[in-house]
Amino acid sequence: MSYPKSGRTWMRYIFHLLGCKVKFTHAGQGTSFSQREPGVGFSAVDLSVLGEKNIFMYRNPLDTAVSMFFQIHKHDAVSFWGKGMIQYCRMAWNKNSPPSNIDEFVLHPVWGVENICRYNQAWLEYFKDKPDNLVINYEEATSDLAGVVKKLSNTIGLHGVDAENIAKQSDFKSMKKLELKGKSKDLRLYGQKKGDPDTMKVRRGIIRGYRDYLSEKTIVSAEKIADKYHFTI
Repeated sequence: MSYPKSGRTWMRYIFHLLGCKVKFTHAGQGTSFSQREPGVGFSAVDLSVLGEKNIFMYRNPLDTAVSMFFQIHKHDAVSFWGKGMIQYCRMAWNKNSPPSNIDEFVLHPVWGVENICRYNQAWLEYFKDKPDNLVINYEEATSDLAGVVKKLSNTIGLHGVDAENIAKQSDFKSMKKLELKGKSKDLRLYGQKKGDPDTMKVRRGIIRGYRDYLSEKTIVSAEKIADKYHFTI
């Protein structure tokens, strides 16, 4: 379980390499209209999405918001203007449509940092006293992927896993090469559109990469929002 753009595609590939099928969910906060009421932010944890054992993944909220911006405007825009036209018009009427300006987007109360922080804070609080479940974060996976693979395999009851080999196969460069080869529906990798690298699911994966896109004023504002929810960006 994770907020969109928190590393789910990465984890999906790791589980694929482990030969294990798991259920993935954004718990009502997905980017498609089939997963989310258009323009409506997070309100409370949805216990109906939980399984017997659960893995929750989260990421720096500002990096998440920037990746979300590209997901929506570079990848999901087709659904907004196609089958989602009515919903998109409703969002525009309610002034909750996703801003086309990236600085405005990350500070938007529904699409940006604040909604991400509320979602992550609520689920982290829920899982705090539940040792049978696993909580990991994107930054941890970036710095020690083999360690995260071990945690994942232990949680789902897989033993004797060569975590170092799995980590090597699923590092960011390997994932990007896989997506550039073409579409993979099972792994939710859709390739590059019109030569634009920002249309890819495996886009950059840089920690605090938001600094390449946002003004300093926006970053300071986002820091203040994140601080309210006890997150550091």
